Amino acid sequence: MKSTSENIFVKDLREFLDEYTAFSKKCEVVYLFVEIRKILENESNPYKDLRFFCNWVIHSRLDRERTTKLLSALLDRDINTSKSGHENARTLIKLNKDFFNQNKLRVSLKEFLENYHLPIWIVGNSWKSFCKLLLEIISDNQIEFPNNIIRSLSLKQEDKNNYGFHLKFIGTKKVSVIKWKLK
Repeated sequence: MKSTSENIFVKDLREFLDEYTAFSKKCEVVYLFVEIRKILENESNPYKDLRFFCNWVIHSRLDRERTTKLLSALLDRDINTSKSGHENARTLIKLNKDFFNQNKLRVSLKEFLENYHLPIWIVGNSWKSFCKLLLEIISDNQIEFPNNIIRSLSLKQEDKNNYGFHLKFIGTKKVSVIKWKLK
């Protein structure tokens, strides 16, 4: 059974989502993730991808192993230390496209919204505008990996519709960029 405080958070989130058909401000997206995070605090460990993005939105720097573990597990296995950073970046985007294009987030968010009987318009026609605001929020928020092959990852806006995931690997000062176009 869900706790009373959790029910209040769900109710608040439902009322908030019922007011919109699309978000137009970053603060609306931040509020969404803050409210989702409140609900997830009462969950044992589901919605790992969604929880990760909640943390990425809320914090300017992620460096705790508990938070970075999801991304480390996703990316570390595909890195070959004998290859260049550029080659590794190409491999990472090829093998982890669902993370870099926010499909993992979309699936996790949809599942969360459906499980709590909340409006799902965000993952429908509003997805592109939602992602644009989300990327603006997490842009420049640094992820630092303790004791990993990847030293850090950050997202930077290259121009109006293009972003780059900037990866720094242990043992090199070069930055590898995975370019991603918001479509």
